[in-house]
Amino acid sequence: MLRSHIGLIVRQEVPITIKNWKTEADNTLRNDIWMEVLTTWDIDEKHRSYVLKAVGDSLKIFRVRLNRWRKKTGANHPPKQYADAITLEEWEEFVQHCTTENFVKLSNENKKEASNQRCPSRCSRLGYAGLEEKLLKEMASNEASLPRYALYRAARLNKKGEVDNENARQIVEEIVSLT
Repeated sequence: MLRSHIGLIVRQEVPITIKNWKTEADNTLRNDIWMEVLTTWDIDEKHRSYVLKAVGDSLKIFRVRLNRWRKKTGANHPPKQYADAITLEEWEEFVQHCTTENFVKLSNENKKEASNQRCPSRCSRLGYAGLEEKLLKEMASNEASLPRYALYRAARLNKKGEVDNENARQIVEEIVSLT
């Protein structure tokens, strides 16, 4: 719920022209976002850095989705649902940045790298933390966490309970032989 709320705040309050949240966002914006989160959530000050990191993550995800939408539709305006939050000047600057030679080259390199995972995980949106929680519930275990090797193996099982990626299978077999 918190992450969803942070995403909503990002889409409404943070300019898409900020390319790097960590280096380009000023303290005023950070404080405004933090105060906005505190109006809904009771969060201790010690978690501020986590929340602000989540803001940066949400901004990155939002920018990726906007760029994907832009490429798919070829539109020269922001999506209708964000028309109130994104000005035409911001959109033009965003598009200009996303169409630079350097950006396109880096994007293509990252796509290629992401598609060539040696041992892909099957956690999907669940992630390792969610997978661990799910497995602990299924086992009705009182343990606080599972061993890392068990999570690694579970994250690579298909619906039949098999590791079908050859690289992952070799690693899992080696892990099993060591335990």
